[in-house]
Amino acid sequence: YGFEAGEDGFQAMFRIVSAFGRRADVRKAAHELEKGLRFAPGDFFGVPLAEVAGMTPDKAEKLLQEMRSILQKSDLQQNLEGIDKLDDVARRHCVGMFFAVACKDLVSTKFGYKHGKDGFGQMFEDVWHNREDPIIIKIAEDCEDLLKVPRGSWFGFSQDFGATDLSLKTSELQGQSDSQEGLVHSSNEVRVVVEVSDVPGLSNGEVSVKVLRTSTLLQVK
Repeated sequence: YGFEAGEDGFQAMFRIVSAFGRRADVRKAAHELEKGLRFAPGDFFGVPLAEVAGMTPDKAEKLLQEMRSILQKSDLQQNLEGIDKLDDVARRHCVGMFFAVACKDLVSTKFGYKHGKDGFGQMFEDVWHNREDPIIIKIAEDCEDLLKVPRGSWFGFSQDFGATDLSLKTSELQGQSDSQEGLVHSSNEVRVVVEVSDVPGLSNGEVSVKVLRTSTLLQVK
């Protein structure tokens, strides 16, 4: 498997096993090996014996995979490109708005979280608890790349903070997923792309409009 010979290679192997240690299949295999080696469960590989608390890595992986697919949609990517020239604070608020509107059905309807900022806050916390899993890290970074934010910043993997600090992120989403109202920025125009497949009298496709950055999503509608 390409590990170095000697203690350094074994330590690298242990770190990888530990990183995947919240996954049920990894825990089961590790504990079976420990049993064969006459170790108590968890004493050799250091993976947890009990079921992990909160969202499992498998569920977090599925959530992030579906979130990545949503963020890849062309209309959302065009909207994100349209706010590239905003200052950092205004752009992050816009990103939060676009993210909340795009992902609200996935988070609340499909995965059962509460509507609004409380549901998003719990989702961020659940994903964050899987921050050491290499697969979760990779998909989360894919999502952050699509949102055009620094890796590790959106899901908090680059910071060793706890659930209480997640309120800093969810405050950016407050009210956005329910009211779909935008945040106030400069008075310059911004181009917004929307799907029109559900609009009566219009054929399937998309349409773009230029609106003031002070406009809310309800005004755009």
